[in-house]
Amino acid sequence: MKFFIFLHLFLGRPADHCFHPIIGDGIFIPESTPIKPGTKGQYKCNPGFKLVGNSDLVCTESKIWHGSPAVCEKIPVRGN
Repeated sequence: MKFFIFLHLFLGRPADHCFHPIIGDGIFIPESTPIKPGTKGQYKCNPGFKLVGNSDLVCTESKIWHGSPAVCEKIPVRGN
């Protein structure tokens, strides 16, 4: 079982913004920056990986993300 840690960047975060989430083997793309309440964003996986879980998150008025963190899992390579 893979373990996934939902990390945030803590440095330089203004008090009125959500932290920028990090996903292993992928990226999180907010619809706009700075990431203020109401901002939506999506996880995208790197080539060779597939997204497992919900790709969409929304920054809430409490400055936390609404939505479960997703993971990027390696796509198995099959032999010919």
